Amino acid sequence: MSYKSYAQGGQFSTYSIDLPIKAEINEDLRAAGNFAEQMKLSQKYREKWAGSYLTKLNEKSSIERQNRDDNFEFLQNNFKRIYEGEQREFEGRMGELRREQHEAANAEPGFIEKLVPLLIDLAPKALAVVGQMQATKQAETLEKGNVLFKSGGAKFAAAFQSTRDAYREAGTDPEQEAILKGWIAMATPKLDGTPYLQTDVVELLKGNGELAKAYNLMAVQNGMPLVTDYMNKLMDPAGPGHASKFASREEQREYLREQWNNRYAEVFKGQQLHDSNLLKVIDISEKWENAAMHGSDKVWQAKGLEAERTRDIGNIYESHDHPGGLTAGLTEAYYKFYERNKPFGTQEGMNRFIKALEGDPSIGPQNITDVIHRLMDDRGLKPGTKNVGPNIGALVKYRNELLDTQQRQIRQGNQNLTSNQTIGFNKVMNQLASFKTQGEATKHLNGVLHNSDETTFSIEQRKKLNMLASNPKALWQELNPSFNVKHNLSDPLINSQITTAFEKIASEGVIDRAPILLEEAKAQFPVYYRQVLRDNPGMTKEMAVGVAAQNLAKAYHTEGRLKLYNEPGSSNYNPAQPVGTNYDSERIAPSEKGSAARFVKIIEAANADDPQALEKTFFEQNTDSGIQQHYRSLNSTVSKIKAHPDGIMTQGDIALMNDPQITLLAKTTGHSRSQIIDWQGKALLGKDWVGLPADFVATDAEMQQAEGLAKRFMGEQKMRTTESLKFIPIQKAVQSGKAPGYLLNSYSMPLHKARNPAEAQRVGTTGHDTGYREQGTGHAIVMPTEQGAYQAKTLLDENPGLWKEITRSQQTAEYNAGVPGASTTSNHRADIGAGALDLAGPIADALAANPTGEAANWIWERHNGNHWHIEPKRGN
Repeated sequence: MSYKSYAQGGQFSTYSIDLPIKAEINEDLRAAGNFAEQMKLSQKYREKWAGSYLTKLNEKSSIERQNRDDNFEFLQNNFKRIYEGEQREFEGRMGELRREQHEAANAEPGFIEKLVPLLIDLAPKALAVVGQMQATKQAETLEKGNVLFKSGGAKFAAAFQSTRDAYREAGTDPEQEAILKGWIAMATPKLDGTPYLQTDVVELLKGNGELAKAYNLMAVQNGMPLVTDYMNKLMDPAGPGHASKFASREEQREYLREQWNNRYAEVFKGQQLHDSNLLKVIDISEKWENAAMHGSDKVWQAKGLEAERTRDIGNIYESHDHPGGLTAGLTEAYYKFYERNKPFGTQEGMNRFIKALEGDPSIGPQNITDVIHRLMDDRGLKPGTKNVGPNIGALVKYRNELLDTQQRQIRQGNQNLTSNQTIGFNKVMNQLASFKTQGEATKHLNGVLHNSDETTFSIEQRKKLNMLASNPKALWQELNPSFNVKHNLSDPLINSQITTAFEKIASEGVIDRAPILLEEAKAQFPVYYRQVLRDNPGMTKEMAVGVAAQNLAKAYHTEGRLKLYNEPGSSNYNPAQPVGTNYDSERIAPSEKGSAARFVKIIEAANADDPQALEKTFFEQNTDSGIQQHYRSLNSTVSKIKAHPDGIMTQGDIALMNDPQITLLAKTTGHSRSQIIDWQGKALLGKDWVGLPADFVATDAEMQQAEGLAKRFMGEQKMRTTESLKFIPIQKAVQSGKAPGYLLNSYSMPLHKARNPAEAQRVGTTGHDTGYREQGTGHAIVMPTEQGAYQAKTLLDENPGLWKEITRSQQTAEYNAGVPGASTTSNHRADIGAGALDLAGPIADALAANPTGEAANWIWERHNGNHWHIEPKRGN
């Protein structure tokens, strides 16, 4: 590339500059490539060099190790050859001397004279060689013996002398071998796990002279722990040799010597020692004895101090019997302490006096105060004098410490009492919470109060327990608190947080327009609140309420239960209108002129013309709503569930439950949402509609039965279970139109149809099913009234297996007429009376003897000596 420049007028001519940029770039790229190749080659070279270096280093180490081994082996072999050469040379010279000496018998006299200097010259050298050889071999033998004694352990070493004597006295080789094996069996296994060789061990038994003496000492030294360990055990604090067991040091020393001698003789079995070895054993004995007595010095000192303390405390106790009273006696005792301990310092008497006072717990702060005043009077000190001297000052300090200790003990005692009362109160409350019925809890509480004393509970605790005992209803509320009470949360706090959370998702005022949304969300709020607390330990309850409300609102939105209308960003968004939801009151209670009102009129007209219109005709408020697709999706979901029995379906899977159109239909017709969905699905899809699972459909009959149960519960105010308490707000919400009827489905008892004509004749049209079947016959267990059926179901629910013992429930008059011997006026008739059950079995026998729970609400009578006839009590 080149650039051309033009000179200004009057200056030099134009010129050109060529810049070979491409060539320079290519050159740089080539150089960079060469450099990269060089780096790769360099890296490979370094790796190769490093590997070669390590290989050579290992080879060098192996060669050096082999050289060391070869040199050592050569050195050892050289020593061996030198030794063998010297030995051969010595034997050769000695043989030559013997030969010359033999020939010298006939030689001239001058030969002996020539031979003597030669012998004198050779003898020291020969003896030196022999001495060195013998010393080396003896040292090796002693070292081997020492190793064997140390490895074999104390018992092995202690048995050496007796084994050696027995081995030498044995008459035959088998006897010696048996003795040798028995001794080896006493040895402790070697650390390296190798066995003891008989050839090594037998050398110990055959050693003579200095070797025997050395082995004798090794055996004693290595077997001595059997003696010293035994003596050390005698010196334990609980042992018979401890200083505390003797009246004097001399008595203890004499006992220890006697025990040493007895133990030594027992261990070494009268072993005879060489003099030098005996002196060493005596030295070991004396050293141990001196160490033991030295260790007992502290005990003897402590015994002396204890004797003095006993005497001092005795002086304090004697003060109680003083003719002048306790104060005079204590003052006199102090002066005795002072005189007795004056050689040890002027304050030693007061120190010992205070220590002695600690030994008499009956001496209190007031007694010490009286002694202080008496001592001050003796010294002419006026009351209130601050500078009372070191002795009286020490007594004042002790008096103050004693006061502090007493006050601290009183406070601790009060704290312990309060703690025990709290523990006992909590235990009682936990016991009460374990009972299933209010009557059982009240009975237990009365028993606890009757058996308690004044200090069992605090005043406030006893006051509360008495109140609960006199008010069973308050007791039951205390044991089964509401969610708000249990977590100390107020309704305004929960309402405000839920409102704020839903307004963030929808718009301001969403709760005001849809109050049912708040009620429904509050019913589900406890689940989310507990989850937040589990996931976030330590979070404050106020913050947990806010987080739970946000999670709840998000779940409503993401799961499709809360749908938004006029949402910002949508195609039909109108800024002038608020964001609407499927819960808005405008959609639940439509205006008189809107499309919803027209839809309601169509439905009302259809119902008036045909009460089964919803079952035959599919009604659609808005063709653009996509509700038909919702039905098809639901139909597909149910099909999949039925095709896979292990699948699980919940009401959350039925998104149509919260559809505005279903809400209008339920409000207009009075049917449950689930029933409407099932009817409308069949009307829309015909034979393709698989139908909702039976457990998800609340029929009109079930709704009526649930309403009847609600009225009974509300009228009699007998809330036997927690579920009953939960039922009240739902029933009120349904009656006020704030909640759909399908919620009552979970509280209704299903009505079972008769299985066959005979069953229908037996039960009749007035029998109310309990949901249970008689064992064997399969007949439904029914009662004449709805109330009686509920009581029977409760009784069977509370006592698992009791249904198997039912032999008879209700029959119609027609059925009884066809049964020989059956009464036509019995309470077992399904169309008269309060109803009754016949039972026979161990569970029934136990309940009759001790009726608890629902069983207490029944009359138990023994009929014919073989079964129980029970009827609900009147008024229950």
